Parts: sequence; C-alpha cells; structure tokens
Amino acid sequence: MVEKGTFEVYVNPTGSLQPGLEGLGDKVATIEPGGSFGELALMYNAPRAATVMSAEAGCTLWALDRITFRRILMDSTFQRRRLYESFLEEVEILSTLTRYERSKIADALETQKFPAGTTIIKEGDVGEAFYLLESGEAEAYKNGIQQPVKQYRKGDYFGELALLNDAPRAASVISKTEVKVATLGKDGFQRLLGPVESIMRRTKYEGVEEIDPLQKK
Repeated sequence: MVEKGTFEVYVNPTGSLQPGLEGLGDKVATIEPGGSFGELALMYNAPRAATVMSAEAGCTLWALDRITFRRILMDSTFQRRRLYESFLEEVEILSTLTRYERSKIADALETQKFPAGTTIIKEGDVGEAFYLLESGEAEAYKNGIQQPVKQYRKGDYFGELALLNDAPRAASVISKTEVKVATLGKDGFQRLLGPVESIMRRTKYEGVEEIDPLQKK
C-alpha cells in the first residue's frame, strides 16, 4: 500500500523480465498514494503478474505478508474481484485489456441498483461516472425525440462520452427494467481505462452522438 511517492507498473508480453533496455515491457499503470499492488500473486497463488518500480526517491510503502493478507483480506476481496472480473471479461470493449488491468478496474467498481423508470444520467448534466450494465435494460433519450435512440443490455456501457470529452451528458439514460450497474468515477475512468480510450473514441453512437466532437473540423 502506497503511503508516499509514485510507482510505475510494467508488464512484459512474455510473462517475465527480459534482458536489454526494453526488458521491463510496457508501462501499463502508475500507482500513487492510496493505491496498492502485489495482491494478485497472493490471491491466485501465482507468479508476479507485473514489475513495479519506484518512480521517485523517498517513496514509502506499507506491506502485509502472505499469511496475514490471506487471513484478513482474502475472502471478501477475492469473491468481489472474481465476480467483477467474470463480468468484465464479457464486456467487448475491455477484451483487449490484460488480466492485471481488468483486476484493477474490478477493484475500483461500485455496484448500484435502480428501479425501472429511473433517470440514471441526465442530458446536459456534468459527467461524473462511467457505467457498465450488469443486469436489466436501459434506454437513451435525447431532448425533442420521443423514441429511445439507443438500447442497453447486459455488458453494454454508457456515460463515457462526457468523461472523454469533458463535456455535458449528450443524452439521458433511463432504466427500462430494474437494473444493476457497475460504476467507475471520473478519476478512476481516466486512470484505469487509458488502454481502451482510443477504441471508445472511434465507437459511433447512432442517434446519440455519431462522432466524437473533438474530431469534428
């Protein structure tokens, strides 16, 4: 657990460090105060999935040994993470992420439930969160159009355009049935979904927003 300083996370596609300047592999994340690392190997009884290096002098860490970690944290953390990891594996946009990247997203997600007919996000509001639909159905509406412009089902996501573009919500999303969503706040979205941001920017939303407004000339 990081108390002070910044740490960089590297993953080599071969699964281990290699000789040479590029031996660390690709930088996949930066961990700042309040973050943590090292739990995957303890949870899955497997080799380390990444290499973590301090990025500055004077870093401070708090550590738990394997036995203490498993006794205190394993049960609830493991069950929650496995539940979300299984769900994230079914989300097409996240299929390119590594297991390590998905596990970090799983840790940051929070579950919310909404009854049918609830406005989850409202057109024109400031975007504060990204949503993954775990169960149920929802619909997107735009002002002045009576019919829904998009349907959402399990595995779909919404709310990303306002975060990508730092712009107001482009449409309202209303639950059609009782729904359960996994939410990721703006900070977590920007920090953890960097590897798929370019894919999201290329995705078209017919009737909601046909093209990323940042690309309009």
